[in-house]
Amino acid sequence: MNFPTLWLGAGVYAAEEASLSHKYTPPDSQGLCTMFVMRVCLGDVFTTQNKMQNLKRPPCKELCQTTCILHNEFFDSVVGEFQQREFVVYDGAKCYPEYVIEYKVIQ
Repeated sequence: MNFPTLWLGAGVYAAEEASLSHKYTPPDSQGLCTMFVMRVCLGDVFTTQNKMQNLKRPPCKELCQTTCILHNEFFDSVVGEFQQREFVVYDGAKCYPEYVIEYKVIQ
């Protein structure tokens, strides 16, 4: 199974559509896949249609700056406007898992 590239860097990914989340979900040795239904606090969102694979945190609000000095100068999350929207936060504390879903794909 080929997994999608993390187009928006190293973070916690969420999606509106379960079909996108499934692409990131490898089956275990028994063929079970695990997916979370969660609440995500997105805050002040940076939206992009470009791949930004080196991100370790959201970009500066002043995009011309290469470094931000104050914490409030950063966006809180990134939304990738690709074929399906991807939401990324770079702090796991901004996610609250409500349900764990285990499922098996029937061929």
